[in-house]
Amino acid sequence: MTRWLAAAGAVMLFVTSCATQKLGDAFIYAHTKEVTDADIRAAIAAPTTFGRDAHVYEIEVLSRDRIRLYLLPRKSGNMCVEIARVRGKWRDDGAWWGEKLGGS
Repeated sequence: MTRWLAAAGAVMLFVTSCATQKLGDAFIYAHTKEVTDADIRAAIAAPTTFGRDAHVYEIEVLSRDRIRLYLLPRKSGNMCVEIARVRGKWRDDGAWWGEKLGGS
């Protein structure tokens, strides 16, 4: 019984640490506890290759200094841009589907 409770506790900890959040209508997932809402808003506001008016459908937090913004629903394709924090400012690092992310 003790092992079962320990396993259930470990699963619950994993599930809550990977919980999906939302900002507006964009889902935020992955390492969400490594950044603040202000970090995510600043990353979205950073100038990108696709312009500031691009709609963000999903936000994947890769680390405390790297966020991937999906500009299409993932089922429609993986058009996304990676934003990196460089010397305290969020900037487009030029990575997008087809280049560094494995597309063609």
